Amino acid sequence: RLAHLSQHPIQLLFCYDGAERPAVKRGKRVFARDHWMVKPTRRILDAFNIPWREAQGEAEAELASMNVHHIVDAVLTDDSDVFAFGAHTVLRNSSLTPQGEINIYETSNVHRRVAPELTTDGFVLMAILCGGDYD
Repeated sequence: RLAHLSQHPIQLLFCYDGAERPAVKRGKRVFARDHWMVKPTRRILDAFNIPWREAQGEAEAELASMNVHHIVDAVLTDDSDVFAFGAHTVLRNSSLTPQGEINIYETSNVHRRVAPELTTDGFVLMAILCGGDYD
């Protein structure tokens, strides 16, 4: 997947969950230590000179904030929490089909077409009421 992404005219930035990530997610306890693949993937990213950072808390929150502040143009994730964190442009289907298809969601289009009256705060409330990660 990294080799496929690196063939496109984009600047990648990987972000990992930090020490202050939530202790419970989707009703399950999250391990306090890193996933076993974190260190090897960081070494691979370093070898390819691809930047990465560790968020203070959850990576999706960090990336959404970076998107809101125009530090990154889009967030590539399959975790829908990024919408509740306020991301403006989200790329999904990171498994990338052989045709290279990827779904692009811009919250401005979603608001305009689906629910023009729904604010970011309203979206967060809806996520809580529907039983999201942080209810």
